Amino acid sequence: MLVGISYEAIRAGNTFAPAMKALAFLLVIGMVWETEEAAIAPASEVIVLLQEGKVQQALPLLKDFMKAHPRSPEGHRYYGLALERERAFQESAAEFRAALALNPNDPETLYDLGVALARSGDVKGAILALRAAARQRPRWAGPHIQLGKLYAQTGDTTQALAEAQAAVTTDPNSAEAHNSLGVALRQSGDSEGAVREFRRAVSIDANSLPAIKNLAQAMQGESDWEAAVEWNRWLTALEPTSGAAHANLGYVLMRADQLRESLGELREAVKLSPSLAPAHFYLAEALARAGESAAAIPEYEQASRLDPKDAQYHLKLGVALSQSRPQDAINELRRSIQLDPNDVAAHRALGVLLSRTGDLKGSSLESQKARELALAAERHSEAVVHIKTAGQELKKNNVRRAIDESRLALAAEPDSPQANLLLGIALSAQRDWTEARKAFMLALQNKPSDPEILFNFGVFLGRQGDFEGAAREFRSVLDVRPYDLRAHCLLASALAHLGDAAGSNRELDVARELGPCVVLGR
Repeated sequence: MLVGISYEAIRAGNTFAPAMKALAFLLVIGMVWETEEAAIAPASEVIVLLQEGKVQQALPLLKDFMKAHPRSPEGHRYYGLALERERAFQESAAEFRAALALNPNDPETLYDLGVALARSGDVKGAILALRAAARQRPRWAGPHIQLGKLYAQTGDTTQALAEAQAAVTTDPNSAEAHNSLGVALRQSGDSEGAVREFRRAVSIDANSLPAIKNLAQAMQGESDWEAAVEWNRWLTALEPTSGAAHANLGYVLMRADQLRESLGELREAVKLSPSLAPAHFYLAEALARAGESAAAIPEYEQASRLDPKDAQYHLKLGVALSQSRPQDAINELRRSIQLDPNDVAAHRALGVLLSRTGDLKGSSLESQKARELALAAERHSEAVVHIKTAGQELKKNNVRRAIDESRLALAAEPDSPQANLLLGIALSAQRDWTEARKAFMLALQNKPSDPEILFNFGVFLGRQGDFEGAAREFRSVLDVRPYDLRAHCLLASALAHLGDAAGSNRELDVARELGPCVVLGR
């Protein structure tokens, strides 16, 4: 096995040359044993092409090498990585499998296979491959990091957090692992914990772009514009030719009321990346704030042309045009509403403009719609606050408080499936089975295929001894999410209670491949 090669860099298209030098060594050594010296030339040509990023030209030559040396595991592996660069994920996975057939005890290739399968849409296969890689190399954080990302993409925030925590436990000095944990914590609603992990990642690696970007975003989310400016300056120093970096710095400078510097950064962003829609949009916003309304309009128009499906761009363009070109402004506002029918500001602006242009009936309808949407948005925001608090109280085992917060959320938004789910969990913790069942049923009524609701309802039924019902719900979870470890584990438990030993063992076998399984006792 070769040492010191960054396969992640190969996959990302970064620092491809060092890995190709290693490939040169591999191919040359193989040919020394199997061919004459003259046969080394094609390998050198492959390396040059790959170093230049000419992967399509290199692939046929690498394929020819594999025909001559079909039993080279590393050859198959590098061929797979090259195919992955071309987004040929299924073909890439086939090469990784060929490498594993020749050398099954290779955690790196299992990892590569997992990534390729994930990108091809085979989530369960990806999880199995990454789990196998983690078993073969227990002290490697990489598989856990990828598993966390994979679970997060599928909406399983609980398992995503568990994998991110496992990555940090496996390698406490990995900046990538701490950044991954920060992302998982942010997705689970723990913004304070997320910032702590992002800072830890940067303390380990001061040039960790993902962690610095996440810190910048976190500061923006908290409206801490001075801190956001600081982190975005750091990013711009690390990526001086990135239009996106300058655009983000320009935006936070604008929000920090540093307009002069903001305009400079945003003009630089447009210069570096003229096709970057947000750069033009932020520049328009900064110009408007600076009182240069006429200069802002072309930038709003360019942003809308570059990204015609962004409702906000059309809204702001419509508002900017309202004085000089009212009919064009009306058209832009209508486009914005088509893209986002629930935008209060767009309906309100259109109502005002229609009134000014004499369409009183249309104005009345838009104004009424704006009021209705504003009231619904206010109620939803109130419900979100109570739902977040209810979830936090449940984690602290403050069941009574969780019940109160869930009911306050439902008072604001009676059909909220998340509020009903949390209420059902809290009531079942108090063994109020009748009311808990009602809450679960209401949650399912509004979101019948939600795997989290189905799973928790299955747990509820199992706690009552209704193992047939529990098995039904866990199977429903697996219909939606066939790789759900918890559902396989608890389905095995339910089947065992029903006397189906064979079925229980089958589920346990699947669960063991997916990860550590803890089965609830009787």
